[in-house]
Amino acid sequence: MMKHLLLPLVRPILRSPLDPYDTLQRRIARSGDPSASILRVLEGWLDQGHLVKTSELHSIIKMLRKFSRFSHALQISDWMSEHRVNDISEGDVAIRLDLISKVGGLGEADKFFQTIPVDRRNYHLYGALLNCYASKKVLHNAEQVFQKMKELGFLRGCLPYNVMLNLYIRTGKYTMVEKLLREMEDGNVKPDIFTVNTRLHAYSLISDVEGMEKFLMTCEADPGLQLDWRTYADSANAYIKAGSTEKALEMLRKSEQLLNPQKRKQAYEVLMSFYGAAGKKEEVYRLWSLYKELDGFYNTGYISVISALFKIDDIEGAEKIMREWEAGHSLFDTRIPHLLITGYCKKGMMEKAEEVAKMVVQETSTWERLALGYKMAGEMEKAVERWKRAIEVSQPGWRPHQVVLMSCVDYLEGQRDMESLRKILRLLSDRGHISYDQLLYDMNGAGLGWKIVDAMGRNRYTEEREVKM
Repeated sequence: MMKHLLLPLVRPILRSPLDPYDTLQRRIARSGDPSASILRVLEGWLDQGHLVKTSELHSIIKMLRKFSRFSHALQISDWMSEHRVNDISEGDVAIRLDLISKVGGLGEADKFFQTIPVDRRNYHLYGALLNCYASKKVLHNAEQVFQKMKELGFLRGCLPYNVMLNLYIRTGKYTMVEKLLREMEDGNVKPDIFTVNTRLHAYSLISDVEGMEKFLMTCEADPGLQLDWRTYADSANAYIKAGSTEKALEMLRKSEQLLNPQKRKQAYEVLMSFYGAAGKKEEVYRLWSLYKELDGFYNTGYISVISALFKIDDIEGAEKIMREWEAGHSLFDTRIPHLLITGYCKKGMMEKAEEVAKMVVQETSTWERLALGYKMAGEMEKAVERWKRAIEVSQPGWRPHQVVLMSCVDYLEGQRDMESLRKILRLLSDRGHISYDQLLYDMNGAGLGWKIVDAMGRNRYTEEREVKM
């Protein structure tokens, strides 16, 4: 059993006993600036004489990961490791590996993995490493880890198979999906509902409606499979992409009929998006009203409804809900303003996109969104300027948006603006992404953009390399 993390009282408790809602998790949730250290909040809490439990830190890390605040989550994880090494569980180590990958890149994650003794590299750790490579779509390395798990007898369930199935789908290796499903069948690895839904998702991506319908009929006839709301939601997505709106709506209604109270939140978020893709504005608002009646109100709900309204060009409705979020949110989430920035950029509404960008601490993804928006609007000088700012605030492990990179470099090459190109190479070098001297000699040749992609790819594990295990 985990011990409590008990820090000695260093000064009297300052919190009023009449304020039971003042918790460490709430304080951290409200500290949304990704550039600021979250440890000052934790240490401030401890300085006031409060205690902090390991279980509380686990909950905080889970919350931060949920809202994509990976740098803050890693800071808490590092703090735990530094202050209570003996209390760190195997699951903690696996989560830390995942966070290092997200914050520092796969190279740093691999270095951390190598520091773990071989006898402690268990199922959870290899599973986390597999997820690291899969999330970055580094297929060769993921296949190596999967093979190592097979050799060690760690493929005792369908979870690693599901990770690989999802990876093959995201990398367009659809023949490997069928091969892996046959391997599961030959090895008597029983598929779960995620396996079923992943296969349905594959059918939707390749618009194989006929194959999807046959597979769905087989699943419906299997008494050992209990289909869920996601099954029919994925089927609806296939029909939406095929342009069969009526059949899609039929599947969405079936999906709603299978909802249970525990799944309503997530389901409403997904279904709002699909109703938006189907062009059904009234259904989006109907589910949004139901969503707001649920216990607890979540930023992910705002993300789903705003995204759905942009799909049906209801800009006014999206802005209204954004104002509601601004007025009432307690947990700042950069994904919401970023979603609005992306929506405005797609519509060519760059002034509004710039206004929203001022709401957040401008990070790499903020500037890249604006750069892409200006590129789509044909304003390449502004696109180049925003991309330079993205480089200036980039962190180790950054993988630039390839369309933005290629467009900006190609534009400057076309303008024969060698001075600006040198400045970009210098910026990339200063941030640790490339070797300035190496690429400086390539500037006179064509295709500098691809040379930068290639150089950054080597630093970010985008090329295949052997994994030491």
